[in-house]
Amino acid sequence: GNEVKRDLRSSANARSGKSMNKNKSKKGGKSRRDESRPDFDLRLISFAIATMVIAVIGLIRVGIESLIGLGVIAAIFLGWMHASNIRREDIEKPLSKTLAVLLIMVFVFYPFPLNALATPFPSVTNLPLNTVHAIGTAERGIGAEPNWYEALWWMRDNTPDPGVNFWGLYELPPINETTGRREAFDYPAEAYGVMSWWDYGHMITWVAHRIPNANPFQQGIGGPIETDRPGAAAFFITTDVNAANEMADTLGVRYVMTGFMMADIWNSLHGKYGAMTVWAGDPVRFNTLAHYYHTMIAGLHMFDGAGANVDGVSVSPLNRYRLVHESSTFILPMAIIDVETGRILHWSHIAGDYAMTAEQAEILHGHLFSMDAREEIVADLNNEIIPEMLKDGFNAVGMPLSERSFVMRVGMAGDRWIINDEIRRIVFNVDKDKEAGVLNVRRFGVEIPGQPNIRAWTPEYIRPTSFVKTFEFVEGARIEGTAPDGSLIEISTEIMTNQGRTFTYTLDTTAVDGSFKFIVPYSTEGPIEGGTNFAVSVSPYIIRVGEVDPDDGIVVWDVEKEVRVPEEAVMDGKTIRVDFV
Repeated sequence: GNEVKRDLRSSANARSGKSMNKNKSKKGGKSRRDESRPDFDLRLISFAIATMVIAVIGLIRVGIESLIGLGVIAAIFLGWMHASNIRREDIEKPLSKTLAVLLIMVFVFYPFPLNALATPFPSVTNLPLNTVHAIGTAERGIGAEPNWYEALWWMRDNTPDPGVNFWGLYELPPINETTGRREAFDYPAEAYGVMSWWDYGHMITWVAHRIPNANPFQQGIGGPIETDRPGAAAFFITTDVNAANEMADTLGVRYVMTGFMMADIWNSLHGKYGAMTVWAGDPVRFNTLAHYYHTMIAGLHMFDGAGANVDGVSVSPLNRYRLVHESSTFILPMAIIDVETGRILHWSHIAGDYAMTAEQAEILHGHLFSMDAREEIVADLNNEIIPEMLKDGFNAVGMPLSERSFVMRVGMAGDRWIINDEIRRIVFNVDKDKEAGVLNVRRFGVEIPGQPNIRAWTPEYIRPTSFVKTFEFVEGARIEGTAPDGSLIEISTEIMTNQGRTFTYTLDTTAVDGSFKFIVPYSTEGPIEGGTNFAVSVSPYIIRVGEVDPDDGIVVWDVEKEVRVPEEAVMDGKTIRVDFV
């Protein structure tokens, strides 16, 4: 009995000691558990920061409705913290699981569920972003720019079948015992390639069901240019047309697809031209405008293969490439210029249909008026004197020159001048069109509202260009004939594209030993069954014979003839004779 009493007293003393220690801790300050806890709750601070970030993004992306869902999440979080503090595991565990699920949904499916109350539901405004992307992929494909879809669907429906079943299964060719490499596929005779930059290769396969010459596996890029490796980089960056034609023949190219970003040396729309020059081998040299304007990519995409005059430098037309389709969106690059320094700050662009961008081009080109290029006017300009007749022209368009206006000749050819009005801070370009015998006066730069020191400007030779163009590589019809020895021969036709845009394709030569020869890529009588159902219309060719007037340097045309070119002649390289003597 005494043993039992002693044990009971010991237990009581132990409980009394615990009670005393507890009372001491209350008197002496915080308990040991409280001493180890920081003055702030890291969970609460982290959640508050995350909540503020999500709230700001939610207001921008979704709207005020996002605060409702965020409020529900915050209420659950606070309830979970309270249950944790009071040791209510029966409440804490369900709330923690619910909170975890909601937070995972926010991070994985953002902006869902914050936008669940947005109307209408479901829609692209209140579904998870990955769901929106999945729907977009199902509706429009893998996310390519719509103009590429437009061009590739046209190609699929309007070009000859390459003879390769898109849905077919093909065995890999055997390994060559000598080289140890796999043999090439044995393509049918009607097969052909589509030349474009490698970025677009899979899209050409997937959408157009055609065979790309280069693809995102980086096959078919070729280059550098100086090496014997034909491919997309060497083809588009070379300035040697004969070398480009040889590459196209070697690689079995029939169509060439160009995109504005491939030709965008100005980087006005995230250009790919710079990357192409790296693969071509000499990005420093190839990124100069002096080289660029003579490349195949510029000649095709910027100038339609029809040639151009770039600040007095002639860009030759291409005689084996014809435009067969262009997409509906047009791009007009424009330079943003600092008036104080005359420096181009950066390049931007205008995008829209052809009518809108063409109208903007006229404004950005700054054309004011034209007048006869009289000898006395040209002489005054070359002597850096502003002629009175030119001043009258400025007065007539409501832009009179101030007394502090000066003229300066550009180059030694005597056909370009700059007039600087220092008071009005306006610069004008004056160019002589020798063939037309006129002076064209343009304003350099258009004011940007709210930015008095900034101007927008586009050079005259840069026109609105379609986002995606498709060209056909053809043999070209041979037009041969006789003409007076030494006479000038010109052949031209008017092209209207499927977007209603028109341009002139012109070639010229000089009769040698009384004969001349042209190769032209456009037919006037197509399309034909089994060929390209091209989406452009072509007027009959006009061939003119003339000579240069020694007094004023203007060409005088003596005689002309109309010529029609059948599609078979263009595809098979047949000859059409046109004799003038």
